[in-house]
Amino acid sequence: MTAEILEGKTKIIATLGPGSSTEEIIEKLIINGVDIFRLNFSHGTYEEHKKRLEIVRKLSNKYHKPVAVIQDLCGPKIRLGKVKEQRLCIGDVIELGSAEFPISTPLIIKDLKSDDLVFIDDY
Repeated sequence: MTAEILEGKTKIIATLGPGSSTEEIIEKLIINGVDIFRLNFSHGTYEEHKKRLEIVRKLSNKYHKPVAVIQDLCGPKIRLGKVKEQRLCIGDVIELGSAEFPISTPLIIKDLKSDDLVFIDDY
């Protein structure tokens, strides 16, 4: 393939976050070629994302440039319920969904096999 065939098909995607959400920065990003903005819904509030979207739409109209916005949704969060204080070590076997280890989404248990590894952590 030659460069002529690919011309205009490459898109630049930028993630908006705390350090890149002012109108001035978003405007510079659009001027410098950003075609798509990504909103990471694993972080930030709905109000923060709404404000970012409004700024993108305003600047898209100002420059008569179509700018897409994609919403990156986090997967389901499965939470442990109230458990008594105890020390667990790597490799310990527990029974999720039991009275001792209740979980917020008990239906997930039917999708697990008895020897499946489940990591209990959230980074």
